[in-house]
Amino acid sequence: MRIQAVIFDMDGVLVDTEYFYREQLQLFFQRNGIDVPLEALNRQVGQSHPYYLSFLETWWERGTGEKRPGAELERMVTAHTADMPLDYAALLNPGVADTLDALRERGYRVALASSSKYVNIAQVLGECG
Repeated sequence: MRIQAVIFDMDGVLVDTEYFYREQLQLFFQRNGIDVPLEALNRQVGQSHPYYLSFLETWWERGTGEKRPGAELERMVTAHTADMPLDYAALLNPGVADTLDALRERGYRVALASSSKYVNIAQVLGECG
């Protein structure tokens, strides 16, 4: 059976965003007086969206003593990072464009899989071509 398509993950494979996202999240917690160990921040990388929301809820409650829904905390993180634009094109991993071109030239279909929000996916695709 011939391989007909190649599916790529986005964050960490096509664009090296994990460090930036982790730093944003760590700063959000710090600005709210919550100390989250680096190991805990690293464990949430690459997890599903429900896991991320649960992660926010858990650490918010540990740090503040109050319960808040993950969706509310996610909106707070989004507002916190609004003034920290990310240049996805600058984070495109070396060789990605050449690899995608070579696969297409050889007749392979290419696709993207990601647990990131659609708005982030669209931005990466737009900025990175």
